[in-house]
Amino acid sequence: MELGGIRKVSKFLSQHLDAMDSVGCEESVGVRRLTSYLAQVAGFNSKTCSSIMTGSESEGFNFSSSDLDMMLVINEVKVVQPHDDIQEGDVNHMILVTDDTGCRPGYTLLRLYKEGVDPDKDVMSALADVNGSLYLSSLVYINNVLPPNCYQHGPCLSLQANSKNKREIDIAFSFHCRSWPDSLSDFRSRTIYCRWPSRDLVNYIVRNGCYFVAIGDKHSSMNAMQWRISFAKAENSLVMSFNHVQFKTYALLKIFLKECLEREEPIKDLLCSYFMKTIMFHAIELSTSSMWVDENIVQCFWFCFTILLEFVQTGHCPNYFVLTHNMFLSNVTGDNRRRLLHVLNKYQCMGWTCLFQCPSLQSLPQIIHESRSVNPVSTHKQMALAEINRDLLIYTQHNFIGFYDIADILKIINRAFLKCSGDLYSDIVLLATINAVTNTSGNSIADLTRTQNIQPRGR
Repeated sequence: MELGGIRKVSKFLSQHLDAMDSVGCEESVGVRRLTSYLAQVAGFNSKTCSSIMTGSESEGFNFSSSDLDMMLVINEVKVVQPHDDIQEGDVNHMILVTDDTGCRPGYTLLRLYKEGVDPDKDVMSALADVNGSLYLSSLVYINNVLPPNCYQHGPCLSLQANSKNKREIDIAFSFHCRSWPDSLSDFRSRTIYCRWPSRDLVNYIVRNGCYFVAIGDKHSSMNAMQWRISFAKAENSLVMSFNHVQFKTYALLKIFLKECLEREEPIKDLLCSYFMKTIMFHAIELSTSSMWVDENIVQCFWFCFTILLEFVQTGHCPNYFVLTHNMFLSNVTGDNRRRLLHVLNKYQCMGWTCLFQCPSLQSLPQIIHESRSVNPVSTHKQMALAEINRDLLIYTQHNFIGFYDIADILKIINRAFLKCSGDLYSDIVLLATINAVTNTSGNSIADLTRTQNIQPRGR
């Protein structure tokens, strides 16, 4: 197909993704992200622990098949590197020190430095003597915090959610380290001359440190004692920096994985959405910003596909933050790698039209063929439906209301209202949250806000 034809397909594909409930237009994605943030700060936050929403929902997607992912940070336990000073605010906390001895990049041991005023019982009972020092066992710790109704899934505790679609909730217990690991200084240095991520974003990520989750290196004899560095918050910051075409390309990779690759029985469990996210990071870093526009979205997808194919051909998928960490080492080797390569070669022979093997995209070729215009045209009915869907989205994204103290939620809304960019949809989400609070509570503070005539700023 000629370039003009590919651009036409790209424009129709891009509009189709905007209209999909699971992806959506830029405003819808912003609404989901903001309501996810409000739900995050409203729940599981105290002096002892705080929550960070991770996974596709926090990124702005609405895939019904996705689990709800959360990282629970134990605030009374702090991790430091050997050269770090203990901050004044941490003097009463339990302190663990990283020890990279015998660990591959991305993993560490955690040695007890100080018990703190009120030692965490789950941590204390998971300590083991190694050459005269006490180290925290990731295996024992996760068993200590595992409730009877849950099972272990990697570093997470998985439980069935009480909802109609029966989504699982994955919770990863973690400890925060305020400093960026010395062993990962390559991330900061290699991105100096990159257009993406920006220096400001890199500095922000490094400044916020990292987290440690309870799972060791499967290829190490010290597996039960090791902890993995989690980049969940850093990855979320990178995804938030995507423009909308990059976000939609990421969606295409997830759709292609779910609707094509995972339906290929011999390879259905070899890849996961985390690989697709990693491919996006590498693709954006390697490209120019001018590539990521609506009329190029087909080429954007194919560029990412070729990166995936190259990773499988070489048997090496580098973690974005730890390039020496091969994420294929556990599953995509030997016969598994050969089977996956065979399937990918089949799709490569189809070219970018392999996208139309996805059930959710199969209607597009006929729509494009019947259109006389090079550009997709939105009818008044389509635009009205889009507006209605955005309104419905705003007013149905408040499941967390009613489970928490209303006064606390109103404080959260106030902080978010002051911090957000001031665009109309951000204001409407916050006002809708206030409305949800006032309609589900007899609390006097909520009653007071109901009487106020609040309007979006500057509108």
